[in-house]
Parts: sequence; structure tokens; C-alpha cells
Amino acid sequence: MPTISACIPHRNYFDYLPDTLHSLCCQTHRIQEISICDDASDNGDWEKLVDLWTAWEWEMPKLTLTQVHQDTRKERSMRIPYARNRAFEALRGPTTDYIFFPDADDLWSVDYVERCINIMEANPEVDIVYPDIVIYQDGQMQKHVQVAEHNLDRLFRQCYITCCSVMRTSAFLHAGMWPENHYKKEYVFWNTICRLGHVARRLPGRYFYYHQHAGQRHTEYTGKVGVASPDKHERFNSRMYISKTFNVPLM
Repeated sequence: MPTISACIPHRNYFDYLPDTLHSLCCQTHRIQEISICDDASDNGDWEKLVDLWTAWEWEMPKLTLTQVHQDTRKERSMRIPYARNRAFEALRGPTTDYIFFPDADDLWSVDYVERCINIMEANPEVDIVYPDIVIYQDGQMQKHVQVAEHNLDRLFRQCYITCCSVMRTSAFLHAGMWPENHYKKEYVFWNTICRLGHVARRLPGRYFYYHQHAGQRHTEYTGKVGVASPDKHERFNSRMYISKTFNVPLM
């Protein structure tokens, strides 16, 4: 059976984490290991994580816990890829066949991982499977976003692939892991991995539940759930980086 591990960045999100872990542990395709990297939680969450790790009763997935202390003046969105990479490096077992990077506050249908892996096992040319997005708040579904079918030109204009997409570990390593010096880390990573020749395929349907709540970065900037912060300058810088790296003409 193909193996898969999950790497979770965490900071002050313990109130949401138990539901996320339960969603991962109940997958019909068993996850080998869950690695959580705590980015210096300052509200007592690290102690709660240690208690969770101590009381962990699942034989599979195994639970790995590590902590990093980044400069608190660093933009939060730029700290997340660092924590993701450290969580990956902390995996105890050998490198798994597949990897994905759930956030600490999201949920998935029980067959999400199985469906993603089945697509790639049946199609060796596919290295990434990304889901539609179901937005929910307070336990209620708000919107089902049917994301675009994969197209490099479209991906250059707008990133439609989420961090919790399942990918081959070899493709993740080929892309150089998560970029730690870019604010628009999702855009830079997915454009990089796809420009390197790794094929992505959409998983249509309601399998990934994106949790919108008051603790998220865009909410801190705007005061409204679901409204993105103004970052046109950073988007331009990220597009310029991909354009120069892969000789992509600006549109």
C-alpha cells in the first residue's frame, strides 16, 4: 500500500487542531505519520500539544511533535513555509510515497486521501492532486468553490491549488520544498513545481473543508472573514520571480 504522511504548521490554533487530527486519523487510506511543527505558540498551546502527544493512542498514524522559534517580527505568512519544512524534516519514518501539508484548522472527507492517491496510482504522469474548496464557518457550509482545471497559463495568473493538495514526495523534493523567503508561498511553490514538469489534476467534489474564522491572517488585516488583505505589490513580486526563473512572459 502506498504510504503518505501529513505535515502541519501550528501556532496558537489548538482549539481547532483536535477536529483536524480526527479528520486525518479517520481517513480510509491510513496516514503513516502526522508531524506537527509548533511555531512558538505563546498562549499555552505548546503545553497542550505536549499533553496531546503524551496521550496519543493511535498506533497509526504516528504523531511527531517539534517546535521552532522564529523572529516574531517576521510576517506570519512567511513563517508558515518554514514550519512546514521543519515538520517534513522531523518525520520519523523513511520518506513516504506521498505527502501533504494540512493547516491546523481544516477538515476533509474520510475518503479524501484515498481518492487523491488512487488518481496518481492509476496515472503515473500525475504528481499532484488538488481539491475543490468548501468554505465553512461555525460548522456550516457557506460556499462550494469549483476550482479551475489545471493549466500553466491560468496558474501563472492565479493560484488555484491549495496547500493540502496531495503530491508525490519526490515532486515536493524536486521543487526544493516550500519557499521560505516569499510572502506568496502558495503561488511560488505551485508555479515552481508545475513549471518543473510535474502534472497536477483537479479532484472535483466536496472533499476539502476550508475553515474561515476570526483567527486567520486576512481577518486580522480586514476585520471581515473571507476578505483578502491588500497585497498587490507582493503578488507582483511573486509573478516577477516566476517570470524570471522560468522565462514566462508577463501577461
